[in-house]
Amino acid sequence: MSYSPVALVDSLSLCDDWKYLEVVEKSDDNTFTCTGLREQQDVAWLYSGNRMATCPPPPSSCTLRDPSLNTIFRFSRTLTTASNITVLATAAPSLDYFGTTSLTCESTAQESVTCLLDSVCRPKSIPYHNCPLYVREDNSVSCVCSVDDLGSPPGQLKWNNMSSGQLVLPGVKMDQHGVNYVCSLTWNRTVVQSVTYTLLVAYPPTQMSFKLNIASENVVVTEKSPVTMLCQSDGRPTPNMTITDVTNGNRVVHSQPGGNVTLADQRVQTQYDKATVECEDTGEYRCSADNIIGSRYQAVTLFVMCAPRRNPADANYTIPNVEGGKSVTIELIAYPTSLNVTTYFLGPNISSDEQPAKEGIFLVGCNASPPPSYRVICTITVTNVTSDTAGFYKVVVINQAGNVSFAFHALPRNLTGLLFSHNSLQSVVSSHSVSVADGVGTSSALADPRVNSVPGSITTATSLDLQLAPGTSK
Repeated sequence: MSYSPVALVDSLSLCDDWKYLEVVEKSDDNTFTCTGLREQQDVAWLYSGNRMATCPPPPSSCTLRDPSLNTIFRFSRTLTTASNITVLATAAPSLDYFGTTSLTCESTAQESVTCLLDSVCRPKSIPYHNCPLYVREDNSVSCVCSVDDLGSPPGQLKWNNMSSGQLVLPGVKMDQHGVNYVCSLTWNRTVVQSVTYTLLVAYPPTQMSFKLNIASENVVVTEKSPVTMLCQSDGRPTPNMTITDVTNGNRVVHSQPGGNVTLADQRVQTQYDKATVECEDTGEYRCSADNIIGSRYQAVTLFVMCAPRRNPADANYTIPNVEGGKSVTIELIAYPTSLNVTTYFLGPNISSDEQPAKEGIFLVGCNASPPPSYRVICTITVTNVTSDTAGFYKVVVINQAGNVSFAFHALPRNLTGLLFSHNSLQSVVSSHSVSVADGVGTSSALADPRVNSVPGSITTATSLDLQLAPGTSK
């Protein structure tokens, strides 16, 4: 007994050489012929080892084990020596119905032959890969293309520039950024599915710009003015952006997360706006940009002009008694820190009839004491005070933005002086535009007219020049 497939089919491995036929899916030309039968022999057809039908010699008809099998299979024996079976692939719900199985022709003489059948099924899934989202320059790429269903017969996965499903790119360079690599699934000599991998080459931030009010160097503004800080940087992935107040304890004033990766050149910016700045905002500001590859930063300095005033931390200020040979220090906030000082004698009991202080009684020195850059320490040293010159004195500290005044009580050595009474203190406060008690200055220059009217006093504040660092904008 012998057998031979008589046509191209879509669900058969050739039994003689175990090779797949070139097929068309869902074809009904799937007929198998079992030959070599003898006249008195019945033939049985088995599918996956299960008997489906028995065909006696003609003119008798074939008998099906289950009539429903007639939907997918057709059995016949028109010749004594041969019997046929046709598989109706188009009648099956899916080619998966067949799977990999066997078809057997068996005679009553216990002779049989079996063909292994492989259903032809187009791949159903799309290839995918495990390639990295991005790679830094000079690093290598090694990744694999995979698919959940190769089809039947199995197709082949291959990258367009490789001989297999493994992609290897040694020593990636920046000029390879954006190159597409395609992994194709070829089945029945046709590309049926594919996936594309676009190589993205990462790099650290390299080009930065950090500006305050559109200026990239040191910037000077007046107190209560608005300030805009604009920071820009490139980098792939997009960098995290952070603006930090370095002078005041590296305080983060603004931040923006990054991490996005795109094919196009990536440049991002972040902006921080402050509606009104105070003198205490003076200092260095730094914008940093960092991603997984590297980091970069740029710094600018903000100077906020403000009239001298007492440090808010010294809220319990009282007029000090200073004996001859001793000193007292007063901490101020001011910018510019180049200051002029004028002194007045208020009398032994504080009168409103102030006079310029005589020289040689005390010394006043006001000097910048950074950090921070707006901090000023004024030191008053009583050097030569007698009973005639003992009393209350007023010190007026002036810069371009305004002035502040404070008082002290100068006493001879080992002589206890009298402090301000509440009434005398109020009389001085009401007669000056600056406060003697709390030392808070005006925001306009030289608001106390008597400071300018005293012979030998300094000129108006508008004639003072700012003492700034080289390269500072005014």
